Amino acid sequence: MFKSSPSQFMTVIYSVDYKDAGKDTGNVTKQSLSRDQVGTKLGLSRDQVEKLLLSAIQATSAAEIRQVMNMTNATKFKRNYIDPLLELRILAMTQPDSPKSPTQKYYLTEMGKALLNNK
Repeated sequence: MFKSSPSQFMTVIYSVDYKDAGKDTGNVTKQSLSRDQVGTKLGLSRDQVEKLLLSAIQATSAAEIRQVMNMTNATKFKRNYIDPLLELRILAMTQPDSPKSPTQKYYLTEMGKALLNNK
């Protein structure tokens, strides 16, 4: 898949259908994503991906994760980092029925833990 904007051009190569990533479908393993793939999707370096994953080992608020990543804009951070990681099933919400709750926290799923351990 190709993505472009006025200032950049990106080629994204998917090894699995992301909506099925993390599900046991028989031929898709929970470790089917690499840190490089996640980094490419999020526009982060390998070290930044590790830093982000480490910050969510235990349930952590988006504000705390954002602070660890040295980012200031809460809306952009959620849209560009938290939401894609939720979609990839690398992060999960502590309160999935109340996604906008002020006490919402995020934690690594089994897929996220496998990704973190797969250096």
